[in-house]
Amino acid sequence: PTPVLTNITSIILKMNINKLIFLSLNDGYKLVVYVHNLGYEFQFLKGHFTIEKLFAREKRRPMYFSIGQLLFKDSLILSGLSLDKTLKECNSEHLKTDGLDYSKLRHSETPLTDEELEYCENDVLGLNDFIRKEMNKNGDISKIPTTKTGYVRRYVRNKCLSNPKYGTELREQLTTDPKIFDLMRRCFSGAYTHGNNTKIGIVCEDVGSYDFTSSYPAVMLRHKYPCSRFNRLTIIGANDLIELSTKYCTLIHATLYKLRATNSIHTLSKHKCHYDTESLIEDNGKIVRSDVVEVFLTGIDFLDLRKCYEYESIQVHDFYYAQKDYLPKEIINCILDFYVGKTTLKGIEEKKEEYLVSKGMLNAIYGMMVTNPIAPKVEFNDTLKEWEVNDSDMDLQKELVKIIANKKTFLNYAWGIFVTAYARHELYDGILTTIKDDDFIYADTDSMKILNYHKYDKYISDYNFRVLCEINACLDHYGIDRSRANPTGDAQIGIWDFEGTYEQFKTLGAKRYAYVKNGEFKFTVSGLPNKKSKSGLDAINWICKDNGTHRYGMDYFNNKMHIPATHSNKLTHTYIDKDFECIMTDYLGNKCYVHEYSYVHLEPQEFTLNFSEVFLNYLLGIDQPQNGILEDIFSGKVGGLPTYE
Repeated sequence: PTPVLTNITSIILKMNINKLIFLSLNDGYKLVVYVHNLGYEFQFLKGHFTIEKLFAREKRRPMYFSIGQLLFKDSLILSGLSLDKTLKECNSEHLKTDGLDYSKLRHSETPLTDEELEYCENDVLGLNDFIRKEMNKNGDISKIPTTKTGYVRRYVRNKCLSNPKYGTELREQLTTDPKIFDLMRRCFSGAYTHGNNTKIGIVCEDVGSYDFTSSYPAVMLRHKYPCSRFNRLTIIGANDLIELSTKYCTLIHATLYKLRATNSIHTLSKHKCHYDTESLIEDNGKIVRSDVVEVFLTGIDFLDLRKCYEYESIQVHDFYYAQKDYLPKEIINCILDFYVGKTTLKGIEEKKEEYLVSKGMLNAIYGMMVTNPIAPKVEFNDTLKEWEVNDSDMDLQKELVKIIANKKTFLNYAWGIFVTAYARHELYDGILTTIKDDDFIYADTDSMKILNYHKYDKYISDYNFRVLCEINACLDHYGIDRSRANPTGDAQIGIWDFEGTYEQFKTLGAKRYAYVKNGEFKFTVSGLPNKKSKSGLDAINWICKDNGTHRYGMDYFNNKMHIPATHSNKLTHTYIDKDFECIMTDYLGNKCYVHEYSYVHLEPQEFTLNFSEVFLNYLLGIDQPQNGILEDIFSGKVGGLPTYE
């Protein structure tokens, strides 16, 4: 394929970078160059320059690297937002424009129109505005953290380590046992996002929407976490597991035999388990049944599993338990600092920037808690110009000892594992309550969509009172003012909050749903942009075209839904690491010699929403896939629990 080039060619780029290096700075100094989405530009740069001091957590996503005295950093991971949203949030005077059509082929000799130049200029000036605000916030450019999470990490670390006893007490909790740490990593699981299989493809009307107020920070306040090292214990049966998992924080490695779901909520993710493939039945990536399932669970997950499954027997391979208590007072206070800032500053125009900082810090504290402190090494081999990921030579025990010895260590990785377990547990509470009468439709992380929402008013009220009591118990334990968890009197952290209703709602599975609210059709589909464009060349306009068959899009939003490349706003990125040269003709007919050592090819991509064959068979109640004979019969009316007998 013909490469789509960056807006500056490699020759001009190389001349200017070499000029900057030559003219720039004395030894020991760096000239910092911020790039929004640095990984894209890196693919072009790496073929022309010697790359030094690169740091990345995944392949092709450098967080920073050096070329001589130039230090390139990624502003995308600093803001956590697209450039468009970044410029709006920092109140830049230079917002993005629509002046550049990337579908046109260009090279270094292609002239730019005034509109195109304005587009390029606004991108640079807007990003400059953002970085200058970051400099003012931090004192100078050298103090700006690499990632958005770096802000909350710095804030919480300083608060925690200001207590001389904190580090000593924390070190007594941290493990140096590689086996325990490996079990922790296996037990970690993310958010629950799933649709009720009895409602897949059905248009539901008058749907109520609830979500938790700051779900992850709230469970950090409400619940108790490991406060000692984990100890191994020999367990024989399920009764021991239940009793000990109620009293302690526990980690479980076990095998379940003849596992069967007892309702339409399935909590076990297939990719987190080992299972017997011959007997496996799955629901959109969740295990429904299998004769043998090897699991890695926290005690919280095990207690929830028993509400959704039954099994004939269990074999416990490893069981570890730790004493539990509230998170340290310093961390509790940090969470409340961020929550108070978020709620009291909301809506005050002159405090907008402070509000966004507090909101961002509150959201980022979860990411800080669950970051794996010992990740595989991601390196770029500049000689071979290749990415390498290697953890085979890592001495896990040695790395764990380093963490304990590090005087800046202020977190226990085990805490983060239980944060997500508690958050799922609270969400399941709502799901299992509403599913009894077949009213549950869809859930995503901290929210649920349900039918007949009025009849759950008492449940919501009782649940919210329980949240209040549990948070107050934590605050009273530390002598913290209770009002900090509800600083405005109407924003209690952690409660179910009613968001309103949808006239229509339809889900096709995890991260696939559409709705009509206030007469407007919208959708969320993983991998498909859902914004309207001024040109009308977007997926919403395509779905909602008024041709008499899918006026609101609900009929069209189904299995096999197709969005052509002209409307998807979806680009396929192909990273090409081979040398390429040609005489290129641009869209105006101008010819130019082009030589790239590596590059990225971007191509408009059509989108088709497809159920996997396994998922479709499950919905239709078919035990075994019928390869090659499935038809597109899912028209929006198919539902109901499969039967296997």
